[in-house]
Amino acid sequence: VASNHTEVVQTYVTYLRNASSIFLSLGAKVIISSQTPTNPYDNANGTYSWVPTIYEWYSWYTVDSLGGPSKGIYYVNHGDYGAQALILMGKETADTGFPMDNTHTSPWLADVFSKAFVLGVKCGTSPFQDFVINATSRIEGGLLGTCEQVNSTLPIKGRSFSSGAHG
Repeated sequence: VASNHTEVVQTYVTYLRNASSIFLSLGAKVIISSQTPTNPYDNANGTYSWVPTIYEWYSWYTVDSLGGPSKGIYYVNHGDYGAQALILMGKETADTGFPMDNTHTSPWLADVFSKAFVLGVKCGTSPFQDFVINATSRIEGGLLGTCEQVNSTLPIKGRSFSSGAHG
């Protein structure tokens, strides 16, 4: 380091755990969300393939290791809700929503992903769902899809994760 000071770099889970612990100690409720998906459509043949990264599991694990809903910390599977919206909109629209590359979204797709997050909150078990004015039935539909079968605060089981570094 140029200033001759040592910088300690932590793990992804450690940063999430430390920040969450501070907020929990102050009496706050915490939501940890998985990341938004990258474009799941293969440009060569147009096939759809969504596989969550290991960071989705790290996010859930942090929530679980800090006590989960009983301790005021919740997980929203934002990646899966965003990927669900992408498959519903189709390849052409999804490709338009990622104008520069497969990671960075257009403002329109960023808005869709924010709505997908709200659906994840509304479908989960956190007290935050009471702050969503729309009924779940009014949020679900052709653009965003429906609530996941397993709600967002339960463990992720039987899932495979990519080791790709998306953070």
